[in-house]
Parts: sequence; structure tokens; C-alpha cells
Amino acid sequence: MTAWNIAKYIDSIAESGKAIYNIPMYDNVWLMEQNWWAIPGESYPSGGAVAKVLDIYKWFTPHLDIIAPDNYQLDSNNFKAVCASYARADNPLFMPETIGNRNMFRAIADYNSLANFFFGLEFILAQDGSVRPECQTIVDSMQCTAAVIPLLLKYQGTGKIHSVIQEDQLYSQLVDLGDYKGLVEFGEKLGLVAGTDWRHPRAAWLGRKMTTANTAYGLVIQAGKNEFYMVGANCRLFLRPKPTLERIRPQLMLANGTARTFAYIVSVDEGHFEKNDEFVSDRRRNGDEIGHNGLWVEPDIGVLRVITCD
Repeated sequence: MTAWNIAKYIDSIAESGKAIYNIPMYDNVWLMEQNWWAIPGESYPSGGAVAKVLDIYKWFTPHLDIIAPDNYQLDSNNFKAVCASYARADNPLFMPETIGNRNMFRAIADYNSLANFFFGLEFILAQDGSVRPECQTIVDSMQCTAAVIPLLLKYQGTGKIHSVIQEDQLYSQLVDLGDYKGLVEFGEKLGLVAGTDWRHPRAAWLGRKMTTANTAYGLVIQAGKNEFYMVGANCRLFLRPKPTLERIRPQLMLANGTARTFAYIVSVDEGHFEKNDEFVSDRRRNGDEIGHNGLWVEPDIGVLRVITCD
């Protein structure tokens, strides 16, 4: 009853507002999931559009376009639960307040989130205008997402956008990319060569121990059968064609040979999108940078475009 009365009241305000400015309107929801006791009127405002009364709000707020949750959940399970509750056919996911962590990539790829806003943006900058070190990951995450907005607008909801996030004790992640399988490795790459390039010296090159901190995140976007884009940090993608009769026979003849089962790479470019949504290459990779080191990304390289051939 409380939810119904408040919903009707909010809808009347939205109706009056749209009579003046016919623009999209949303309800900003203070979630019950914020504290463990979840008591109405104590840990969240009683009658708000929390998940258990979301149906009531959708039925009685026809002048609202979106019911939008403030998702401050830090752990992935609770974050996904909030996303799943509000990402509905009658309610696109729109988060006006978030914590700005790696879960944002999951919301974009898995729940087709329209927008994610970091609350308290002024906290990111120190008094001299520089980014606080503890906030650098937030800035990098936002920059990575902004760099591929043209692709998000084009492919969101098609199953072509994949999030890659390093969870505890997770060192790699498989991604289904049409005719290819993608293996995303997190952290440093062990070996005799640098894991990335001279701009990003790695542990294997400098003789230090491998980094295992959970700092890897990103998006892999399939734009075509042989065209892929990637943004993120501290991760690398390996592409391998899915087995077919034609492909598997020569593989079985190899003595040791997984190397020849990797995708045939035509080009790997670091670049950006212009205002007309056209991709512009800023740097072409060659040699070890596209070989056994994988297709690596860091926030400062922009967007990575990979073209393969059969």
C-alpha cells in the first residue's frame, strides 16, 4: 500500500513535468540491499521502488520512463543481482549512482546498461587537480568505456559485447566470439620477452615476480566475423578458430603444435573513434607485440582493433 501511494504521487509529478518538458524521466531508487538488516524506514525509505515492489511501480508510473537503482554493491554477486532485478523488457538498466568499479563492464555487457555514473566525482581529484592514486582505476575504467561508445551504441543487446573481469583466484576467462574462441589471460605473462612493449615494462622483462593483483578488466567486442575490438587493463586476448573437420585434421598431425592453431592475424592497431564513428589507427603493432604475447590492452593505448582471416 505504501509503495502504491508513493508510486502514484511520483507519477503525478512526472506527468506534470512532461506537460512542460516532454523529456525522459526516471525515479532514482535508494536500494534496500545497502545494509544487511534491510528494514523499511530504517536502512532505506519505506515505499521506495526496491526490487520486491518494482512491479507495482511499473504498473502505476506510466509517465516514468525508467526506474533507476543506485547500485553501490562492491561484490560481484550482489551487483549482478541488482542489475538482474532492474534490467527488464519494460525497464532498461540505468544507474544514476554507482561506485565506479570493474562491475561497470559487467553491467554494460551482460545487462545492457544505458549509463553508469560515478557518484562523488569531485573526490577523484586532489587539490592540485591531479588524479588521486587510489582513484586512478576509476578514471581508467571510465576512459576505456568512453573510448568504445560508438560500438556500444551499435552492438549492445546483440550478444557481441563481452565483459572480462578478474575475480579472486581467476587467472583467465573464455569468451565465445562466433567462429573463434577467445582466451583472456589476466596479469603478467611469464617468459623471456616483455609482456607488452617498451611503454609498459612488465615483470618478466624486469625480473620481478608475476603480479597477481585483481586489477584486470575490459570489454571484447565482435564487430564482424574477423573483426574484433578490445579495451581494458592488465589483460590479453588469444584467439583460436573453433575446430572443424578442415581445421582439426592438420592440427592432429602436429607433434607439439598448439601454436599453429591460433588465429591468423592480418592487423592489430591501437586507435580511436572519430566523431563520425570511424575508427582511426594511431599505431600499428608488429612482431612479438602480436605474436605469442597475445593481444594485450592497457588504458592508455586507446582502442585495440584486431583483423583476422580464415
